[in-house]
Amino acid sequence: MVDAHQGSVLSPLLFILVLEALSREFHTGVPWELLYADDLVVIADSLEECISKLRVWKAGMESKGLRVNMKKTKFLISGVGLNLLQDSGEFPCAICRSGVGVNSIVCSQCKLWVHKKCSGLTGRLVADPEFVCHRCRGVACPIDGRPVTHVDVDGT
Repeated sequence: MVDAHQGSVLSPLLFILVLEALSREFHTGVPWELLYADDLVVIADSLEECISKLRVWKAGMESKGLRVNMKKTKFLISGVGLNLLQDSGEFPCAICRSGVGVNSIVCSQCKLWVHKKCSGLTGRLVADPEFVCHRCRGVACPIDGRPVTHVDVDGT
């Protein structure tokens, strides 16, 4: 057994070699499962297929004495038409497109109302003729068309 200290230039290489050897029996192949250091990317055509592959990896790793941290696991769902924001309410927020109430501010450029939570402002909101919303500044806005917002895998 080789003993490499944490921070050693050999540590990442040895980790990758061991992880590659341990995962060969349940690895289905590139490009659908990509290992990078201690991270794994699983790509699938459906959420169900992705969860199934994740379960196989998790069981395989646990059978080798390793642990998958499910609390740090993230799912990204992408596809055509998922970035369409849908308006709701009489006065939709310029950012999230759901209806605004009294705790909102108007954007000086697009003239649309913005929720306090979407504005990035803290404290009490007061009229600001210089306020520019995230959308007008070109900052990414939330996606509304996702089929799910929470994924449960075996209770986690």
